[in-house]
Amino acid sequence: MFFILASAAIITVTFLSPKQQTKADEARLILENNDILSLSETLGTKNLTNLGDVKFLFDQKDGFIVFGQGWGNETEGGDSIGGTQLWILDTKTNRKQQLVREFDVTGAVMGNGETVYYTTRAQDLFVADSKGSTKKIQEKVLQPSISNDGKTMVYQKLPPIWKTGNYYDEALGLTLLNLNTLTETRLTKAWEDWGSFFSPDGKKILFVSANEYGIASFFEINTDGTNKIQLTNKGHKSITDATIPTPSERPIFSQDGKYLTFESDRTIWAVEFNPIFDQIIQAKRIAYGVDPKFSKDNKSITVVALPTQNSKRAVMEVNIPNALSK
Repeated sequence: MFFILASAAIITVTFLSPKQQTKADEARLILENNDILSLSETLGTKNLTNLGDVKFLFDQKDGFIVFGQGWGNETEGGDSIGGTQLWILDTKTNRKQQLVREFDVTGAVMGNGETVYYTTRAQDLFVADSKGSTKKIQEKVLQPSISNDGKTMVYQKLPPIWKTGNYYDEALGLTLLNLNTLTETRLTKAWEDWGSFFSPDGKKILFVSANEYGIASFFEINTDGTNKIQLTNKGHKSITDATIPTPSERPIFSQDGKYLTFESDRTIWAVEFNPIFDQIIQAKRIAYGVDPKFSKDNKSITVVALPTQNSKRAVMEVNIPNALSK
């Protein structure tokens, strides 16, 4: 399944550090040896958990980390349909709170404050907080993503008859959820639409779907369901001649909306948009590694380079305008 942060996931977190610290020195969180560690060129490594069975890093926001501990394996026809327990960690105090005790969670994302939204093996959507309260708010939700203001969610909607272990080829289409009223609005009707996420201003949804030749491509649509546009791989008939690959993890935007970056099979891509955000100006491979994160100036990203026989895992900085101009 795409866009589920698994054991190789790495998330940015900022700690108090000297003023001379560079972007590449910002502490990163990695999942290693079944625990969460921070990685920094200046601060070295530091264990944030000592649980020994952390399996997922789901999300991080405002000093809180949502992760999955343990895995309850169940199989049906050879497919794993298990889940994990859900925890939230306050990086300022190192306080951990278990939100879900059953091995039932398949994905989670942070909302506003200490609110966490998570999906279960039945693909039902729950909301929880750091006090331990949980509430089911929707059913049959796949790959939810939240807008920057925390008010709206988008996901692929599954039919009421969908059961754990089934495939997703009967999905109903991308759907918006107002998190205040909990009302749904259908945006598309194709089961192939997946991996949806918001533009920085929250007015557009980007997602992956098949072009006229069945090649996975980026599309966008307004949040009112109008003006669906194909952005990449127009007219391409095969994967080998497609101009932009599909992402391995959910892409991220710079806050000004000019650049998009994502990782695809350990290759980092950067995409530049025009000012009205309806056309891609250029796209290029700019680095190798995982988990690109934007700096505050919207022009640079930090990437975690994977270890080799002669080097350790490290954080490197890439200037996007310079990389795209080469």
